[in-house]
Amino acid sequence: MKKGFTLIELLAVIVILAIIALIATPIILNIINDSKNESEKVSKELYLDAVIQAIAKENLNNEFNPSICTIESDGNLLCIQNSKIENLRVEVNGTRPCGGAIALNSLGVTNETISFTCDSPSFAKDDWLTIIANIKVGKDVYKVGDEKK
Repeated sequence: MKKGFTLIELLAVIVILAIIALIATPIILNIINDSKNESEKVSKELYLDAVIQAIAKENLNNEFNPSICTIESDGNLLCIQNSKIENLRVEVNGTRPCGGAIALNSLGVTNETISFTCDSPSFAKDDWLTIIANIKVGKDVYKVGDEKK
């Protein structure tokens, strides 16, 4: 008498493994997506802290109170102060954003859109704060006739 598995037993094991895989895959994908979202949230908070520190550091040398800044592709800021455009280096460890805008007042950050996805600027995709900041600092990234819904 030979000992072994029948074809039906092997098929039953394969079906059970497939069911387990179907149940586990969405759960694992949700965990991965939640981790990415949380990572981006923490990176955003760390970047905003670095921006506030960079502005405070700049204030030690001269009065620096920009109203709005755009985030350059290298994570540094291009700011408007008294109708003058100034660059501000933001020192941050870890992930740097590659786009967006930050609105400021004397109390700190009032509104921000920070993008960690490095797409080229798009009138249709950018939010209004980023569009306004890009136009104010003279970045010619939008084309005449672009539309936003």
